[in-house]
Amino acid sequence: MALAVDELAANTIRHTRADGVLAVWTDDDDLVCQLTDTGHIIDPLAGRLPAAPEKLTGGRGLLIVNALCDLVRTYTRPGSTTIELRHRISGALAPNVP
Repeated sequence: MALAVDELAANTIRHTRADGVLAVWTDDDDLVCQLTDTGHIIDPLAGRLPAAPEKLTGGRGLLIVNALCDLVRTYTRPGSTTIELRHRISGALAPNVP
């Protein structure tokens, strides 16, 4: 989850003119991280299809995010994008009990 949030933060720095706002909480058995910034993602499949092989740099951050998280939700419109990441933590933080 840390790597996924780092990728989102890097995208905010790289592709927007303002700061982003990160929120983190738990929801039942999920760790939820949500980043909101001033960007606008035009491609509805961004992060769900691999970058073109001839593209040597960029275009892989959201793909990594989608690969690492159990659920990625993207809400975007001109001037605002919110990306919510969810990762199941059920049992991950509990001690091993035989």
